[in-house]
Amino acid sequence: MCYNPEFIALGDVIKGMVEPDFILIGESDNKAGLELSRIQKQICKNSPPIERMSFANAELAKISVNSFVTMKMSFANTLAEICERMPGGDVDKVTTAIGKDKRIGSKYLRGAQGYGGPCFPRDNIAFATFTRILGAQAEIALATHNVNLSQVHRVLEILKKESVFPPARIGILGLSYKPNTNVLEASQSLMLAKELKERGYEVTAFDPGVSGNSREVLSLGLACAGNAEDCIEKSNVCIIATPWKEFYNTKLEFSNKVVIDLWRFPSSAVDTALKYIAIGQNRDVETKFPAEYLDKLSTGELVAAV
Repeated sequence: MCYNPEFIALGDVIKGMVEPDFILIGESDNKAGLELSRIQKQICKNSPPIERMSFANAELAKISVNSFVTMKMSFANTLAEICERMPGGDVDKVTTAIGKDKRIGSKYLRGAQGYGGPCFPRDNIAFATFTRILGAQAEIALATHNVNLSQVHRVLEILKKESVFPPARIGILGLSYKPNTNVLEASQSLMLAKELKERGYEVTAFDPGVSGNSREVLSLGLACAGNAEDCIEKSNVCIIATPWKEFYNTKLEFSNKVVIDLWRFPSSAVDTALKYIAIGQNRDVETKFPAEYLDKLSTGELVAAV
């Protein structure tokens, strides 16, 4: 008997299956592990390394991968929040630079919306729970989870800062947890729509892959537009919540609209919007960051204070 989890992503399942970074096998005995290794070598096109171990170690390795990736995403989102408060801050500049370091890498290092879906939240919580059961400290996984839960409120704070209060009309472009799928499980976009509606905003949503008749949408009583143009037309403020290419590669018209872009891809919204706000960026050229802090940081005084 073998345990052989796949490291695949929705929207890219076949490629992830036949060209994995590595093969993970938890085996009951050496013969079983050898046989499964032989089968996998016939399936995979890229001759990936194969890691064989006990069932328990394999399961820990599996959830550790997703827990580590979520930690990386929450760190990038923390950088985005810092950059929003720092005059001239640009999270893409920062993450592009640090991603060049081979110890870090650029994958999943994009300060944007929080993570969701059926795997990342589940596995990170599983990692924290298992760690606690063993009596080890689970602070890293729990901090990752808490940072992720705070992402919706970051958007609400932007609305507050821009004096956008209920019952303002808000358009949510994208409801699925990622583009190219209709999955709404643990979707940050859906959580944002729910929170806005509960606070009294008039919310209209559109997602190319999600039906307005889906169970999750109907349970919220969420109004869904037939297309992106209709969603924009019915809104005062448009939030690009899921980075579907349809929202960036077309010439959508955002005149007289405030646009909050959670992903910062090239978009017609930059030029056509009444006001364009990209999370993770601060275009304010006037510094309000005390210069003496930079001096203290360079000498280690702030670290000592913490």
